[in-house]
Amino acid sequence: SYGVRIVPENVTVAPRLESDGLTTEFAEDIIPFRADREIMDAFLDSGYAKDDVEGMVQALATLLGGSRLRAGAVLRVGIETRGDQSRIMRSSIYNGENH
Repeated sequence: SYGVRIVPENVTVAPRLESDGLTTEFAEDIIPFRADREIMDAFLDSGYAKDDVEGMVQALATLLGGSRLRAGAVLRVGIETRGDQSRIMRSSIYNGENH
């Protein structure tokens, strides 16, 4: 023993608060395209409901000039959740390093 004593300093312990259902949480979902396919099919195969994604699919198709993405593309989906309600806030398409 070297006569050294370690004393924890500047340590704060706070219990995790339970969600009151009003807290907004954010998450992201990544959907890779391993083959050329329709954007809607990719959303549906990833567990999204058609009613929840129709507007986003239409917006993406308008911007792209079509509703299909090529193999190698990645769809990044931003989701906002409040209580038990979730909605898509944004979507981004990546093709290699291009966004």
